Amino acid sequence: MMLTDRDLKLLSFLVTHKAAPLDVVAARFFRKAPNGTDNTDPVRAASERIKKLAAGGFIQTSRRRLATQGDVVVVAATAQGAAAVGERTPAPMPVRTLDHHAATHRAVVKVRSQLEDLGYQVEAEYLDTQVRAMSLAGKPTQKNQTFPCFADAVLQVTDPSGHARVIAIEYVTARYTFEMLKTKAADFSTYDAVYWLSDTPQTAARIQSTVGQAASCL
Repeated sequence: MMLTDRDLKLLSFLVTHKAAPLDVVAARFFRKAPNGTDNTDPVRAASERIKKLAAGGFIQTSRRRLATQGDVVVVAATAQGAAAVGERTPAPMPVRTLDHHAATHRAVVKVRSQLEDLGYQVEAEYLDTQVRAMSLAGKPTQKNQTFPCFADAVLQVTDPSGHARVIAIEYVTARYTFEMLKTKAADFSTYDAVYWLSDTPQTAARIQSTVGQAASCL
């Protein structure tokens, strides 16, 4: 099977992030047809290509029912898919973290779209595990050491005036306590901006009343 540039970018993305919902894959990689025109149905286009990649042994899919996301088709790279981009097979995403992971992916897609509409250029994107690894790289750690809160995702962007900015993205559910929100807001103060997203309007209202920043429902 001949892999396209888009296939290779998709496989690299899946290896880096272990898994992603089908709608996120569609939004990130299938908004445009190969000829450059807009896809009228990115999810359908993504599904058709993923079926071919799955048949070729590069991708695997599964349907999961997630607590806050409902029924979700989860896409992941196989060992063959990882090898195609020169990487090892990623460890499976633990089921207990898949719900928040899927929501984080959707939050990133939403924020990226908003920023791009405002004229921002996204230069780099990191999810929580990458943010944590970069923050701790080269630093010795000790037993029982405490760490600051790490954002669910971080975007490095260039704003319309040409300035570099670092933006944090945090997805919040009803289980977050007031103390957790206050701690996160304090630890995120080093970022140029924080985009808060929530599972419900009630959670969004609680975020605003606790940290004094607006939040939107995912």
